[in-house]
Amino acid sequence: MLEGSTAINYSGIVFSCFLLEDYLFENRLDTSSLVYNYSGVIDIEYDKRKVSVPEKSFVFLQRTHKVKILKHAAENHPYKAISIRFERKFLRKYLSLLDAKKFPKGIKPFNEAAIILKPTAELKSIFSALLPYTESTSIPRERVINNLRNEAIETLLLTDNRFYPSLFDFSSPYKIDLLSFMENNFSEDLSIKEFANYTARSLSTFKRDFAKISETTPERWLMEKRLEKAYDLLAKKEYPPSKVYLEVGFKNRTHFAKAFKDRFGKTPSAVMNQLK
Repeated sequence: MLEGSTAINYSGIVFSCFLLEDYLFENRLDTSSLVYNYSGVIDIEYDKRKVSVPEKSFVFLQRTHKVKILKHAAENHPYKAISIRFERKFLRKYLSLLDAKKFPKGIKPFNEAAIILKPTAELKSIFSALLPYTESTSIPRERVINNLRNEAIETLLLTDNRFYPSLFDFSSPYKIDLLSFMENNFSEDLSIKEFANYTARSLSTFKRDFAKISETTPERWLMEKRLEKAYDLLAKKEYPPSKVYLEVGFKNRTHFAKAFKDRFGKTPSAVMNQLK
């Protein structure tokens, strides 16, 4: 039962409830998901676009996109939603059982991070089977969850052929270019494991592929890029030391300051003040 502000994950199906406060998520999506917004409003911002998802609506969120998602109550009604997450392991298993002849050729994935879906009878049926669990202490059985996730994938594939490459983007034709992705996102607050996930690789495959294009480790490469970017921002006086570490992907200011001095022999403050 959803009481107060909470989010419960049952093997890839997430029941969310937030009372009168807002909940803000701002990051890159690591998993695609199908969401039923039962009550409240979801505002999604990405690539200078804004999508508003009203209550009783369905939306597909596509992985790898950087988004800002604001979930909030409306007219004193709490925000409630059910999300069906499509983890890579589950999708690989589904794909292995899919007739290869059904996979359309030459179809490109959606460009959008958020796709509003028509409230079809099939979608309503899937989430109607999950709604009772929001008002009960019962936990949905694994078999029930897997069946509903399979139904959700099948429904999406029948809705639009573009869901094929959008969902199954871990396969070779859709594998994200490793170096290009890191060059464009090194300043994001992401770990090496998260970079591997976003480029559709296991951690071991990511490191093996990275070794083919660089003589240094991905950890060292990432540290160097972040420190060089921080130096540039400080020299141009675009950010003070108290904020620059966040802009280049560091989580801890003390760790940043030590790494910065070890690399350049100067403190961040000294670099910012040297051109005065």
